Amino acid sequence: MSAAENILLRTGLPYDTLSAAWDLVDGPPPKGFLTPVELRRFLRLVGWAQDGVLPHNGLLIRSEYIVCLEE
Repeated sequence: MSAAENILLRTGLPYDTLSAAWDLVDGPPPKGFLTPVELRRFLRLVGWAQDGVLPHNGLLIRSEYIVCLEE
């Protein structure tokens, strides 16, 4: 398992939610990896998802987010 996969699993979110967040920030066109800016956007969406809000484009313009990782 890669370090990135390990981190993503520690968010406690289901794969479908992580995939939806990834798809919103990867590209266009999709590259299969995230730039530093895209990673910040992805983590913002993950933070919202951890708070019960499904990922959507409208969240990308909001600045507040906290990502929690399980130990």
